[in-house]
Amino acid sequence: LIKAGALDGMGASRKQMLMAYPSILDEVNREKKSTVSGQMSLFDFFSEEEKQEYQTTYPDVGEFSDDQKLAFEKEVLGIYVSGHPLGRYMASMEKNVTARSLDFEADEETGRTVVEDGREYVVGGMVTDITVKLTKNNQNMAFVSLEDLYGTLEIIVFPRDYQRYREKLVIDRGIYIKGRATVSEESGKLIAGRILPMDELSREVWIQTPDIGEYKERQKDLFDVIRHYPGKDRIVIYSRKEKAVKRLPEYQNISGNEEVLRLLQGIFGEKNVVTRDAGINWR
Repeated sequence: LIKAGALDGMGASRKQMLMAYPSILDEVNREKKSTVSGQMSLFDFFSEEEKQEYQTTYPDVGEFSDDQKLAFEKEVLGIYVSGHPLGRYMASMEKNVTARSLDFEADEETGRTVVEDGREYVVGGMVTDITVKLTKNNQNMAFVSLEDLYGTLEIIVFPRDYQRYREKLVIDRGIYIKGRATVSEESGKLIAGRILPMDELSREVWIQTPDIGEYKERQKDLFDVIRHYPGKDRIVIYSRKEKAVKRLPEYQNISGNEEVLRLLQGIFGEKNVVTRDAGINWR
């Protein structure tokens, strides 16, 4: 019930409740045994006001990440309730995906799919199943189930590409796949050619300043953050007064995680620091 979110209204986080419930159950079991044996509890002598002092206190452990909460929901319910793991990638998917899982299904009236046989498409979604099989030449290939927000699509990964990308094929991981559609009478599938995990997609960290002078005043603070948090995300400076855009060189790339973004927002203002998808670079 805790993992499913059914007890979210109890005034504590799911992480707090999962850590506290074993001791609560132990106490309940002890009270039941005492009742059966006719023993009186010390609490029987307390007033209601005094009993409040002995109510359960939850550990100060915060909350699970959104990904972990969703994983728990899927574990116990078989579905996601409070969101979807692909939710944070929606803007990126809208920009990069050229076909959805629905586009590979045959229309009930026409019997045709939106995708065309032999054409190249980019799909995106979460890996939900991987079946590895041995070919006649004793090489491994894979059949991957890819789930987007509309359904499930089967991806065929032939031996050469499976050998190249197998470490990137992980259950519950979001990936982009560029490949060629193969369409039969009932539905279509995608033959993988390139695979890129969504969490490896580079981003741009945009920093807005009132003018160039303001940026130069805060430049040292920015470089201090870059030095301590190097990464793969490129920094783009936008000067509002001059309407000028400056992309810092790649050796000044940064790790655009939440901690770093908060540091930059502390320097330039909360509304002046945002991240944008830099697009897919198929290599």
